Amino acid sequence: MSFATLRLSCLAFATLAIAPVSVASDEDAAPEEQIETVNPAEAMVEAEAAVETEEMVEAYAIRAPDDKGVIGFDAASVNFGDVEQGSILEHTYLFLNNGFGPLSVQRGYSQTSGVSVRISPEPVPGNELGEIKISINTDGMEGEQYIRIHVVTDAFNGPDSTLYARAVVWPVGEMPVEEENAES
Repeated sequence: MSFATLRLSCLAFATLAIAPVSVASDEDAAPEEQIETVNPAEAMVEAEAAVETEEMVEAYAIRAPDDKGVIGFDAASVNFGDVEQGSILEHTYLFLNNGFGPLSVQRGYSQTSGVSVRISPEPVPGNELGEIKISINTDGMEGEQYIRIHVVTDAFNGPDSTLYARAVVWPVGEMPVEEENAES
């Protein structure tokens, strides 16, 4: 097994990466065989302190087999803002395979009507970028929309991921118009 590095910038993801390791230490064992036990409460306090002091959580090592992919999204959500009903909204979510083995996206779907998800049929090699493209037809939608996109992969660290899209859909002709600031 090797270590794959997953860059994280969110405390919520950091707490997932610092799961406890419950291996008893044998004092009679050779020094190289002793394993340190990680206390999840202490790790959480350290992560919260880093956030409170505005330090970013840079990276955590995730133990993954050499033949497995490790997925990391650059951003898991997009906000389209105010849009007119009938608009077609498109976005591409980028992810990095932080593992050494290939990563396959097996399925992408949303339970929201009018949302299509396109995935690449080819596996993404280690240390390469992949894409998940979405298209949202806002015809028939009105008001605030919070859309979940479910992604099923063979990633070691998260076989099931959820991406998010948000928009405020206004009926045709009712969308507020932004006032331009006149400079004097």
